[in-house]
Amino acid sequence: MINNRTLFALLTLCIVSPPVYARLRSLKASVAPRPFLANYKEIRQPLDDGALGNIFLTWTTGPETLDALAVECISSVINAYARQFERPGAHGGVYLLANQLSEEKMEELGWRRRGVYLTRYSVEDVLQDTPLSSWYVEKRAELEAGKYWFSHVTDLMRFALVYKHGGIYMDTDVLVMRPISHNHVNKLVRALSDSNWFECAVMFFQAGHPYLFEVLKQIPRHYRAVDWISAGPKALTIVYEHAPMHAMEHLPGQVDPGVYLGIRLTKAKRFWKEGHIRTKDFIGCEVIHLWGSTARGYVIKKSTTYITGQEQEERLKLRVDALRQISWCKANAPRLDHCGNVTKCSALVKALAAAPKPPAPGHSDGDEVDPGADVDGEQDDNREVEEAEDEEYSESDAAQEEYSEDEQEVEVEEVEVEDGDAGNGQGHRGASLELDQGQDGDEDSGSELRRGIWSTAEWGSRRQVRR
Repeated sequence: MINNRTLFALLTLCIVSPPVYARLRSLKASVAPRPFLANYKEIRQPLDDGALGNIFLTWTTGPETLDALAVECISSVINAYARQFERPGAHGGVYLLANQLSEEKMEELGWRRRGVYLTRYSVEDVLQDTPLSSWYVEKRAELEAGKYWFSHVTDLMRFALVYKHGGIYMDTDVLVMRPISHNHVNKLVRALSDSNWFECAVMFFQAGHPYLFEVLKQIPRHYRAVDWISAGPKALTIVYEHAPMHAMEHLPGQVDPGVYLGIRLTKAKRFWKEGHIRTKDFIGCEVIHLWGSTARGYVIKKSTTYITGQEQEERLKLRVDALRQISWCKANAPRLDHCGNVTKCSALVKALAAAPKPPAPGHSDGDEVDPGADVDGEQDDNREVEEAEDEEYSESDAAQEEYSEDEQEVEVEEVEVEDGDAGNGQGHRGASLELDQGQDGDEDSGSELRRGIWSTAEWGSRRQVRR
């Protein structure tokens, strides 16, 4: 029997006190999904909380320029990352900063998903609390009249977003094959056999990193509106190359080029024109920069050709399908940061390619199956786009070749990374680089760069890197 005193105690417990009720409401609010349409100024705290879980994309023009290439790449980001943000209480999200895309357009493209946020913004708000803030306000009209402002503004925003909040920024011509490893945080990428410049199509940093702070400081001093890479790769490289000895510990590491740059810049034109791929460039592949500037002719032509229309869209599909068949780019392929080195990873890729595959539904073991056909929605791994056995091939070559059963079981070439392409050695800082003069052309600007960056006096007031 329950006496009156016990019954009274139980009834009291059932009545939620105001403090407990407030905590329950707070907990409910923290796990409730945020609105799909967001304003950057109003989500600063969730972005800070998201930290390395933030995925940033920007689209600074209207829906009329959102061509098949951009749709393919943005979709690959959302498909690779959105699922992890569907869990209640998950921090971070995919933030597409775009002022001219509608919710209806996002719905039409299948981008309206939990963990994805269409984010309205002003450039001034994004650059606030960075060394670019006052410079942008003062020079805004001049900057926005520049030839390459549509590209430069994304450079400024990417550095500011990742510096302020942490996370990954990706250009909308980056194709995600699988989520980027967290071991690549605070690292840069370049392929010295291809270019001396660090690339910024993918930026993955902790919030408040000192190196990014210096990059943000240097952009106003050396910005040139007529220089395509002035606010991006050039800024990254100048700060990296001219860091004094006392700042060496704050320099980013380097990612192997194949992780982000399977298509090298010097090979991009041939890739888009002929479908040419050099498989050894994809060692460690996680995402692929497709060089939309080359595909659309931003730099080499006076006009821009967007990837629209049946013929161009079919060509894009062929290119993307070929990339998805590369062994190193498979979702279950080994990662360089996990297996230790190229030789060990290559052995795992070889085993993956040689593993027997189940027959397609409706076929017995004795039935012939087209090696390029879809099996359960995925391309047959045995084919592996010539596997890396042949160093180079084009789509037309691959389409014309007929494979016997024995030829399908090709071995994966174990390719040693060339010295000029090794991604994690600090020796790369020795590459020669002419230091540009400042925007006004005065000689003191170069000296100021050598003297002024990485000043230890400023570290105390600088936002500390989250660890």
